[in-house]
Amino acid sequence: MLRHSIIAGLSDFGADVIKVEPPRVGLFASIVTGLYRRDRTGKGSYVTTSLLAEGVWSGSLAIQAALCEARFSPQHDRKNPANAAQNIYKSSDNVWFLLYFEPLLDKLSALAEGIGRTDLLKDPRFADLVKLTANTAQLTAIVDEIFSSQPMAHWREVFDKANITYQFVVGAGSERRYQENDIEVPLTGAGGNLKCTISSPIQVQPALAIPYPDVTNCP
Repeated sequence: MLRHSIIAGLSDFGADVIKVEPPRVGLFASIVTGLYRRDRTGKGSYVTTSLLAEGVWSGSLAIQAALCEARFSPQHDRKNPANAAQNIYKSSDNVWFLLYFEPLLDKLSALAEGIGRTDLLKDPRFADLVKLTANTAQLTAIVDEIFSSQPMAHWREVFDKANITYQFVVGAGSERRYQENDIEVPLTGAGGNLKCTISSPIQVQPALAIPYPDVTNCP
């Protein structure tokens, strides 16, 4: 989906971010893997995956580099983004979320009403697209303060009512969960800083094979 590329491009706010992508390919691969194993061996199996495993896998190139202590280019400054409507903010209950909509002027009225700041619509700094672009940092500071004043449940209701696109962002400080679920697994003998790696998001386990139903005599 679009959200993966958006988050990959906007990841910042001073913390690591997991690039999350719906596991459509993983679900397909899981099903096909189970069917292929049954076809080739006659043995049953159950195949598992998870949103967390698929999310880590989709961002595994950067995550693996981080595990090897790689250096990355600086992330962009969320306090001064190119567009205040395509930026990451935090609610009062410490939930980070990505706000994403365009064009900004078409949605500004709905956003201003939802956050209780209709005065922004008359503010000369944001009167047109040129002025809005020039004063993006000021608008960002205003809405950032407002978003931090209410819990995410409140903003979810506001965004849903105004039909504004948003996405929750999950922090990457969850190494224990990766290890407990065999998402991040240890490596031995690899050398250098390579002590662990990202495992496959698909796990295949043996299970009892259930006979296919006989449909030859079905009407």
